[in-house]
Amino acid sequence: MKRSLNNRMAIKEIRTLILRINQRSRVSQNSLMQYNFDQQQTIKMKAQMTKSSQKQFKTSLMNSSIYAFRRET
Repeated sequence: MKRSLNNRMAIKEIRTLILRINQRSRVSQNSLMQYNFDQQQTIKMKAQMTKSSQKQFKTSLMNSSIYAFRRET
């Protein structure tokens, strides 16, 4: 009786761990897709900018992408 209860508890724990792992991988896939989209938008915007405004934009983009990455993890 005690053994089957322990088995059920272990199975529940394993299921919750699997759910957590799946949620985390979904988050990283979503953030990767967002990153790729952001890169494409950046390329389009850069083509329209002058040299001086490109530097300012690059700096702000780096700061925002680092912040977004830290928030995800």
